[in-house]
Amino acid sequence: MASINFNNFNVNSTTGQVTFSGVGSGINFQAIENSIIQAKQIPIDNLQTTITNNQKKITDLQKFQTLLQNFQSALQNMYGAVSADNSTNDFDITGVTTSSSRTDGKTPSPASSLLAVTTTNLASPGTHQIQVLQVALAEKIGSGTFNSQSTDLGTASGGPAGSISGDFTINGTDIAVLSTDNLPDLVSRINAADTGSNPTGVTASIVAISPTQNMLVLTADKTGTPITLGDPNNTGVLAKLGISNNGGSTLLNQLQAAQSAELTADGITDPSKLQSAVEASATAQLSTYTSINSAQSFQILDKNGNVLGTVNYSGTDTLNSLATKISAISGVTATVTQSGSGFQLNISSNAGTKISIGSDTGGIVGALGITNPQMVITRTSNTINDLFAGMTINLFNAEPGTTVNVSLTPNVTQIQSDITGFVQAYNAVRQFINTEDQTNSSTGQASSNSGPLFQDPLMETISAELSGIIGNGTTGVSSAFSSLAQIGITFVDNSTLTDPTLNDTLQIDTSTLNQALLNNLSDVQKLFAFNFSSSNPQVSLLGFTGSTTPSQSGYTLNLAYGSGSLTSANFNGASSGADNGSATVSGQTITATSATGANGLQLFYSGNTNLSNVQVNFTVGVAAQLFFVLQSATDPATGSIQNEINGIQTQDTQLQNNISQQQQLLSVYQQSLTQEFNNAETTISNLKDVQATVLQLLNSTSNNNNSGSGSSGG
Repeated sequence: MASINFNNFNVNSTTGQVTFSGVGSGINFQAIENSIIQAKQIPIDNLQTTITNNQKKITDLQKFQTLLQNFQSALQNMYGAVSADNSTNDFDITGVTTSSSRTDGKTPSPASSLLAVTTTNLASPGTHQIQVLQVALAEKIGSGTFNSQSTDLGTASGGPAGSISGDFTINGTDIAVLSTDNLPDLVSRINAADTGSNPTGVTASIVAISPTQNMLVLTADKTGTPITLGDPNNTGVLAKLGISNNGGSTLLNQLQAAQSAELTADGITDPSKLQSAVEASATAQLSTYTSINSAQSFQILDKNGNVLGTVNYSGTDTLNSLATKISAISGVTATVTQSGSGFQLNISSNAGTKISIGSDTGGIVGALGITNPQMVITRTSNTINDLFAGMTINLFNAEPGTTVNVSLTPNVTQIQSDITGFVQAYNAVRQFINTEDQTNSSTGQASSNSGPLFQDPLMETISAELSGIIGNGTTGVSSAFSSLAQIGITFVDNSTLTDPTLNDTLQIDTSTLNQALLNNLSDVQKLFAFNFSSSNPQVSLLGFTGSTTPSQSGYTLNLAYGSGSLTSANFNGASSGADNGSATVSGQTITATSATGANGLQLFYSGNTNLSNVQVNFTVGVAAQLFFVLQSATDPATGSIQNEINGIQTQDTQLQNNISQQQQLLSVYQQSLTQEFNNAETTISNLKDVQATVLQLLNSTSNNNNSGSGSSGG
């Protein structure tokens, strides 16, 4: 029996078609077909390889984009962006230091125990001198004492049960007192009234002095604001509670009066007042202070320098008698007040207008140190944020005579950190580019360690732009601070490196950088940031773009104003207009067009008249140049990297469609080829069958002939 070779049977996994190879012919048609199909598959495989490589390229482009975005973020607060609060410019950040001092030889308290200062970017560098005369206090009012917190108020106060009831008002809000209320009940009702859209502004609490001495305490929520109590229905409950008599007008137990904060700042004097130095006695004769041998006089002048009156004095006068003589002048009042352990003569204009001292024949004014005193600044709160722009002062304690010196300086530490971050972010980009571009030194081609972006034109273009800006620095600034190398930021020496991916990275000479930051910070700012100046303070900077190009001679701005807004503007006299002019206007805003090198410069005009020949100058620092190059590359919608990614993705889609089409054609071709080979196998098998039949007939005929011949011979 003949054996069956199952290798001659094949089933197509897609169509289910059964084919026979070499069963009858002995020819392996399947192997031939596989070889043909494999050869036809090569172009399709090449297309798939291209797609795979493109996907790797997209992945690395996205990594490159992320690194560039990180680099741009490192420049965010260094390139000079304009904002209302200067929060986008770290060169405007100020650091605060405080110290305290006195001029009388006494030891001042530490500045930190008197006040604290915080700033925003709106605070300008400089120094301020502050003296805290008194801090703001919240009014506190106590009640009588109650021997229990659990029994009703009448009983707890030593009276009959339920004897305290009625109502009263706190800052106009009615508070009911029930005959059954105990002390916690009343506290809860008062505090409930200090909520909602119209709170009383007063909080109630219980102070347990002892188990049998409990006091209700009313505290104003805000300092410097008195508590107003009332008894509109004449129930007398305030008196019964031991809070006040006369319907709230006479407090029985004021624990603390409302008090505003008082301070002096920066030596600002009050022109409406005069004040002597602190003297030991109010009754000592004036001859104690200076030699006075006869009758003398000095004048007090009004705001226009006219004589308000003349003060006649002698050596036997005192501070007290001098104050009496001054007060006799119409429009002026003088008093002697105690200051610490001494006394001061105070003179003030009744109208609050300027007064000054005229001629003094006896020199007593100088001897007593009479000058305009520092102006007392008053606030109801201990948190003061409207005295200096960008500065909040929190008052803790008062100490007259102690000056707190507040120094606001640029935050060099933050700027140094920004510059370090800038260098690190650039180096990360450079190392990525170097890794992608690794080259076989013997062939000059991509090495086995290079990346999918090897010598990618876009990556090479961006790399050249970044290196060029960093290497060239900026123009229009001090020649001693026009390049990064001059402040200690240099390219590494490639010849000293063992790792080629570190080629052309940056390094920082910390000592050189610190010296530049400490001694030439404004020059460092110009090296990095966009710096603008205008010859007219009414013209200020709103913004700029990567197309805003500086001019060595600057730009001359001309403005026409009418009907409450700007009507036209131009740079360097170029015609104005929406289409081809050098500037457009909208309200008070001026925007330079592409018709001028200042393209994209946006200015704001705060005036209301025509202006001409306003000189506008600006320089574009390294960080500003880099920022817009990076923005152009990394913009998620229109950036050059995203455009390349989109192009590759479009190509991949086309390639995939091509692959699908070719695979369909190849499948049809394979089916056709299979059918042809099956037909050939069938034909050859049939021919072999015919051959076998013919051979059988021939053999049969031959045998018959041989058989017939033998019989005849016998």
